[in-house]
Amino acid sequence: MGALLSCSVEIRIFNNTQNITLKNPRTYFNCGCCSVFPTPELSPGSSDTCHFPGSSPFWGMAGILVYEAESFTLAIHFSNPIDYNKFPMELGLELSPGKAHLGRLEDTYTRMANGTYSSSHPDIKFNRIVVDKSHGIVQVSDGPIKVTASMSDTTNSVLRVVLEEEVEWGGSLDRKVPLKKKRPGQKRTHRTFKGTPWKNLEKNEWSDDPEDLLFPNSYLGTL
Repeated sequence: MGALLSCSVEIRIFNNTQNITLKNPRTYFNCGCCSVFPTPELSPGSSDTCHFPGSSPFWGMAGILVYEAESFTLAIHFSNPIDYNKFPMELGLELSPGKAHLGRLEDTYTRMANGTYSSSHPDIKFNRIVVDKSHGIVQVSDGPIKVTASMSDTTNSVLRVVLEEEVEWGGSLDRKVPLKKKRPGQKRTHRTFKGTPWKNLEKNEWSDDPEDLLFPNSYLGTL
């Protein structure tokens, strides 16, 4: 009977950046515990999985996971209760350029669980949802940094977190970015964001010269 009532949250985090390292993970639990700990450092292009079960068959799981980067801190709030009629399943994100999560994690948990904010943390970007009412997706961003999280509405919930960095030069997005028009005599090229230099579409060759970067054909009709 107890096994049927137990809840858990598995967090799968993906660092889809080229220049950001997440480190010093810390946890705080209002109820529950950690059975698979996060790795001490999550480098660019890597992923990690950690697992948080309820500490009792008759209690759910509620807590936060916090990471630190060079220019910000990230806090992930999650709750998976036993009785959804009494308590909601919640998912929240906080992104803080001022690194508001380096103090007491109990204070961070209370703030995120209650959605209470003050002028002492004006830089915090926060978003929280009730999972069954919003399909379990939440997102926060600050400048080029974007964090997206989704959570399954199940007893043994899976929470996926994706960290991305959107930058125009040397970025991490796998997409084309139009920057300037074609000059007479130049070949049309576009930029890709997989850590590669410029690519000439007609010659299928790479170039290190940013002057070769032009609009691809698909963009010319929109100018």
